[in-house]
Amino acid sequence: MNGTNRRDILNASDEPDFVAAMATTVDSVDSKESDRVRWQFETESAVRSSPTVVDGIVFVGSNDGTLYAVDAETGTTRWTYEPDRDVEAAPAVDDGTVYVGTNGNKIAAVDAATGDERWEYSFWGETFVRGITSSPAVGDGLVYIGMTDGHVYALDTGSGAEEWSFATDGQVASSPTVDGGTVYVGSTDDYLYAIDGDSGDEQWAFDVGDPVYSSPTVADGIVYVGVQTTSDDNVYAIDADDGDLVWSTNATVDGQTLTASGEVWSSPTVYDERVYLGVRQSSLESFFAFDAATGDREWAVDIRGHTRSSPTVADDTVYVGNSSGIVLALAHDTGREQWAIDTGDRVRSAPTVVDGTLYVGNEAGTVYAIETDGSGSSEGSRVQLGTLGHHDSLEGAAVRGESVGSESGNGTESDETDRSASSDGSDESSDDGIPGPGIIGSLGSLGGIGYLLKRRLGDDERTRPGDEEQDEV
Repeated sequence: MNGTNRRDILNASDEPDFVAAMATTVDSVDSKESDRVRWQFETESAVRSSPTVVDGIVFVGSNDGTLYAVDAETGTTRWTYEPDRDVEAAPAVDDGTVYVGTNGNKIAAVDAATGDERWEYSFWGETFVRGITSSPAVGDGLVYIGMTDGHVYALDTGSGAEEWSFATDGQVASSPTVDGGTVYVGSTDDYLYAIDGDSGDEQWAFDVGDPVYSSPTVADGIVYVGVQTTSDDNVYAIDADDGDLVWSTNATVDGQTLTASGEVWSSPTVYDERVYLGVRQSSLESFFAFDAATGDREWAVDIRGHTRSSPTVADDTVYVGNSSGIVLALAHDTGREQWAIDTGDRVRSAPTVVDGTLYVGNEAGTVYAIETDGSGSSEGSRVQLGTLGHHDSLEGAAVRGESVGSESGNGTESDETDRSASSDGSDESSDDGIPGPGIIGSLGSLGGIGYLLKRRLGDDERTRPGDEEQDEV
């Protein structure tokens, strides 16, 4: 694998000393790490979708307009499904059915064994340039998905019939997370919402003050989410029951002010009482770990690449991709690099680990199977809530309508107690400013949508903030 320029950048000298701030820096990418690659699967366009691995099959979408089912062992094609448009959203798999949204404003249910379409639901026909990059979440017989028309939709998993829709004053590119019968989702109207999963009624709305593209994560009764601010706090922890603020913090190193591109696009992962996520900054492209209870920063790693890919954790190792095309393995407790591998192009896809193998896609259109140093699988964050590149069937607490807490209670998870329940959205943006896999819609297309429903929260009318496309630095 190539990537000499990236390695030269990573090896640049005269880096600031972040020892006092408990920060570390990625040193290099060893070309010998290419031996970790078990197989590569080539598509015809960018892979921004996060892989979902169930029953030995890797389900992943591509911007070539195809949903692929790839054999997890051999990297050969099992089947393909070709919807109307690009597939950037991460597919969700439940009870033998793959649910996937497309940029053609449609969601489809596909037989996981054959790729045959079971049903298809179209939102607004072809009136929007770009529609679904929010990834579906499944729970209690319904599939939930966000749309850039400003709505969250709930469809019957069996028939695809619409059960309800919930309107916001912005675009819903954030992917819904279901926990305890409640749907949590962000909108570009600056609000994080808690919606009753059965009725679609609003339970609460929290004003974070900036657009939300990051997908929320739920653990131990707290909702964690990142927001698009360049000045104030950009990571929030909110009480899942009543919507009250638990804590908020600004993801920076040594208190430096966020730059114009210093937003949080990465969706948090919670594991071992820590919140992991990346922040996009032009001068400090950093990855952070915060204390889940207090918001105190535990460590920060300068990985010299924008981290819009959302992390996953397996065998006490945090895995994340960046805009330099690097997939990194970091110690979960210190952030120290274990290894790093150059995929050759930007990584917007969020990795999924199953039985010691990491699956991830990149902008060149390649899906990689990479050997880790462990034998475990992604824990808590995606599996328990069954979202954004999860693995195994959705047998977790979220699907049974129970609250996900410190005990996993998940047949696919470890029996060890942890605080790892989250929805990982992957979203690491490319230089064109278009957000990534399964979470974030095109900023350019968002600004072009003329129709926005207005609604009220009590006597307080919420208005949609202006959304402008920002190129990645």
